[in-house]
Amino acid sequence: MNQINLQLVKKEYLSGLSRQVDDITRLLRNAEKNEKKLMAEKTNQWFITKAAENINKLQDKITSLKMEIKMTKRGENKLKIQEMYDERVSKQRRERLDFQRKRQEKIEKKREEKAVLKGFFDSQRSIRKDDRDKKYQARKAYYHFVRTEERFPENLRKNLKKMTNNRGYIYNNITYYGELPENEYEPIILFERQRNGTLLTHQYTDDEYILHSKPKNGRQTIIKREKIVHKVPTEMIRKIKVGKAPPQKTFNKKKHQRSESEFRKRKIADKEKHYKKSKSQNHHKKKKNTNPSLLKTSKKEEKVVSSENYKSNSFSALM
Repeated sequence: MNQINLQLVKKEYLSGLSRQVDDITRLLRNAEKNEKKLMAEKTNQWFITKAAENINKLQDKITSLKMEIKMTKRGENKLKIQEMYDERVSKQRRERLDFQRKRQEKIEKKREEKAVLKGFFDSQRSIRKDDRDKKYQARKAYYHFVRTEERFPENLRKNLKKMTNNRGYIYNNITYYGELPENEYEPIILFERQRNGTLLTHQYTDDEYILHSKPKNGRQTIIKREKIVHKVPTEMIRKIKVGKAPPQKTFNKKKHQRSESEFRKRKIADKEKHYKKSKSQNHHKKKKNTNPSLLKTSKKEEKVVSSENYKSNSFSALM
């Protein structure tokens, strides 16, 4: 197999040399024609010399190529042929490795794309299946609710109108709450009557669930008690304040009236004090009157004026 490959390389090398000889011979004929044309036209000697030199170079190349062909045919260029063969083998090996690498990369890429597409289609299939299951469960729950609503007892329905939204009944796995407004200080209590007559009471507080059981002819007992773990932030949970509601602040009318009357009296006293002070200042500024009758009349007038001012001030304070 190696001999065949070496022979092929040798033949390819010889054919290449013969092609080069043919090409250079063609160029040589053209150069000789050009030289004859220049000599006939008697152009500058420099151009004729250059044409002759070109012809000599082409003849030397042809001679060397023919000698190389003869030596190759005689087997004198084995090392050169071997180098060419090794180079060709390494080139083929590189091309084969590159082809295998590209093919493997293509296969890996297709496998990854297939895996991605498979995962995508599987997820889409599971999503569609979940949607179908949810729709089926919703229809099933609705039909169950409609059937239960038709069979719901009328006496329990009447009781719901009188119950707050914290209380209700569990009938056939459906919860009914009261229609009155919710009381935030009470826990959620749901009553459930089983087929054997046992009454179950479900009690929910903010952090605890208690289940009471009362048989048909027995006492009520606690059969289950567990802590409630909220899966949402605590600030979003409605805190149920179990126990008595805080006392409401009542309006004390007597206390309010007493404080208001004291305030009015204090205001009237301040007005009176201010009036007396202003009166004493005006009295010192006035001149003394020696006539006792005029003094009496002036005092009476002052009393009347002061009483009228006092009444007007007290009335304005009350207003």
